[in-house]
Amino acid sequence: MLFRRAESAEFEEIRNFYWKLIDSFDTAQYGPGWKKGVYPSDVDLKAALGTGELYVLDDGEDIAAAAVINRNTGGADGTSLLSGDIPPERVFALHMLGVSPERQRAGVGRVLAGKCLELAQHLGALCVRRDVAEGNLPAEKLYLSMGFRFAGTRAEDYEGVGRMRFEIFEKIF
Repeated sequence: MLFRRAESAEFEEIRNFYWKLIDSFDTAQYGPGWKKGVYPSDVDLKAALGTGELYVLDDGEDIAAAAVINRNTGGADGTSLLSGDIPPERVFALHMLGVSPERQRAGVGRVLAGKCLELAQHLGALCVRRDVAEGNLPAEKLYLSMGFRFAGTRAEDYEGVGRMRFEIFEKIF
């Protein structure tokens, strides 16, 4: 599979990818709590495409997985929770990582996350943060197995969803 930056012209295909993924959560034991049109919203997707921060794993026919890697950590000042010594501009975050329902449990998420970590390091990251919806055990297990460490929790209110709690994981290079 090819890891590549998604193009703005792929907006519809990428939105359909995420919506199909969200539909699959209806029957899943675990999930991130995403809702169509709320998260990821069209605004989120267009912004990530516009800044070149949305990446996909592409098998030549379909998008197998997608994610955003950038410096938007969601933190008040962007510093690492595990190492306050890392300058905020060297702390990146991994967002919206999703794997098509047909490709789940086949290592595709691990491949995409690994490629995003490599890219972040290439761009100067010393730390990558990943927020996981509380109780999403498969995601927690994946990130811990990739060298991330638990860094804390946070809660956030989302319009149309309500209050959600997140577990924060960080990988320090």
